[in-house]
Amino acid sequence: MARKSRKQPLNVAANNIQSTVGYIRLSVANKDESCSVENQKLIIEQWAAEHELPISHFYVDENRGGSNFDRSAFKQLLEDIDAEHIECIVVKDLSRLGREFLSTSYYIEEYFPSRKVRFVSVNDRFDTIDGINNQEAESGSRMRIPIINAFNEQVSLDIQKKTSAALDMKAERGMFIGPRAPFGYM
Repeated sequence: MARKSRKQPLNVAANNIQSTVGYIRLSVANKDESCSVENQKLIIEQWAAEHELPISHFYVDENRGGSNFDRSAFKQLLEDIDAEHIECIVVKDLSRLGREFLSTSYYIEEYFPSRKVRFVSVNDRFDTIDGINNQEAESGSRMRIPIINAFNEQVSLDIQKKTSAALDMKAERGMFIGPRAPFGYM
């Protein structure tokens, strides 16, 4: 009679514990209560509780714009993805990931799927578990997500134009627009 192995087979379905993290970005221009770090955490934690995926860690970039991805917490997030420590990322909405159309689309459509990382945007009702190209998904992500990303980039450009116009107007009036007044001036 052949010997039986005493090792128990790993039951992957029963031990489907994912390393789920939240990513939060708060820009300099966006100081309202609805986008605060605490509010974003609450939204992400509520989604995670509903889907029984406990958040193990939050990556937080404060006072960082979304028009580029040169952010310390985001870089750490990518390093942890490459080290295979993360299986699911949850954000409040797509604009929190980024406002630059091409890079944001790259991460959602190429980077995360190639590393088998699930990406969830709570307010946009987007989950890559359905796939961005799944036409039968309830939310119709194939058309909707690129449009949202393009809109987010346009909002970023509008904010830059408005800020620039306000600074130009202050300079024309002779108002100080630097970070702090030189010694002796108010």
